[in-house]
Amino acid sequence: MKKTDITAVSFLNTLPFIYGIENSGLLENYSLRLEVPSMCAKLAIDNIPDIALIPIAAYNELNNYYILDQYCLGTEKEVKSVLLLSNKPLNKIKTIYFDEHSRTANVLIKILAEKLWKIYPEYKRNKGFPFDEYSAKVSIGDKAFKEIKFFRYSFDLAECWNKLTGLPFVFAVWIYKNKTDKVLIDNFTKSLQYGIEKIDEMINKMKLKEQYPNVDIYTYLNYNLDFNFDERKRNAFNLFLSMMNIQYKVRFKI
Repeated sequence: MKKTDITAVSFLNTLPFIYGIENSGLLENYSLRLEVPSMCAKLAIDNIPDIALIPIAAYNELNNYYILDQYCLGTEKEVKSVLLLSNKPLNKIKTIYFDEHSRTANVLIKILAEKLWKIYPEYKRNKGFPFDEYSAKVSIGDKAFKEIKFFRYSFDLAECWNKLTGLPFVFAVWIYKNKTDKVLIDNFTKSLQYGIEKIDEMINKMKLKEQYPNVDIYTYLNYNLDFNFDERKRNAFNLFLSMMNIQYKVRFKI
């Protein structure tokens, strides 16, 4: 029997999902691949995984997938790990460098720059340090916790989105191929729920405080992140896609 191919993001923010997949006891005969968000997107666009966590900016490039409508990678307001970093205030920034591992944050930064901050910088691919003093960079995931100390200013992109829209933000959603067995999807959903309910156990069992000594792990996973794909997050998801000026049709699981 063919193994179920699961692809997920390799950052700290996804560990509750990974913990559930690996420890719930509900899933068998699967392979789990961990990648940065941009690679998760590429694999799904290439129609490779059966189930995947993908950045929402890649959603409209997908074929043959449905959204798993209960859980996502989101936040109600401030996420702490998706940042714009700069040594100058916003009105002095001339260039913004994208994060090569990102899809969603690289789109979000352009929306915020135009609609919230009213600035119009040049956008470039990240070529690494050092930047000139009028440059800023998008930084996501685990490295955002490390890179923030090198800059005078940091702007939490999810918090800024909330200021712009009054809504939470969704960074990534789970998708599955439209012919995937319903029992498998139900068990997969329950495994995600298991991981979310066991966050404190996971923190202790995996010794995460030792692995991330400069991060308030408990607050980050329990409060900065919100994994429930509720109505407000669906509204945020739809609004973000509409701001990308792309025609789309949301395909929630029936």
